[in-house]
Amino acid sequence: MRLNLKVLVPGAIIAGLLSGWLVGIWATPYLATDAMFSRFVSNGAKSNTLSKAPLRTAKTAKVVADNADTLTRSSMLDLGDGPLLLDVELPTKSAYWSVSLFAHNTDTFYVGNDQTIETAQPGRFRLAIKLADQNVPDGIADAIAISPSRTGFLIIRATMPDRTDPVAVKELQDEVLQSRLQRLEISG
Repeated sequence: MRLNLKVLVPGAIIAGLLSGWLVGIWATPYLATDAMFSRFVSNGAKSNTLSKAPLRTAKTAKVVADNADTLTRSSMLDLGDGPLLLDVELPTKSAYWSVSLFAHNTDTFYVGNDQTIETAQPGRFRLAIKLADQNVPDGIADAIAISPSRTGFLIIRATMPDRTDPVAVKELQDEVLQSRLQRLEISG
């Protein structure tokens, strides 16, 4: 049997290029998340710890197209040691409020906002964040978000009615800073 190199060599080159392209498409979101986490860690951020809620400007925004009318808190997530509980006193001074969760590959796996969430206690929202094989006690949270990856990212956003009113901004910052993220202690 004689091999036809005129067909095999170009076919192997095309297969190699296509494989490299597909791997690059798959890997890019993971690499982007790793690079973002590396920058956050070099600036002192820790996993499972919510950031402050600074007033953003074009010079201070860490995320492209960050909305200057939004107070934002965020956290890198690591569910390797168990599920987390986000406990939020819902802001009353906000024109809009939301929480979003992103997997390691940047896929959004949970979004809730002031129009869509249901709470057991008025004014308070509790969200359990877990991996599929982790347990969360019944009744501990208003909602459960199942992460497809061990690491991820959380963003809480609250839109300011008037960013030029320092009193209103401070009131909203105080409300947003009431949010807590903690490890769920699971016995048994």
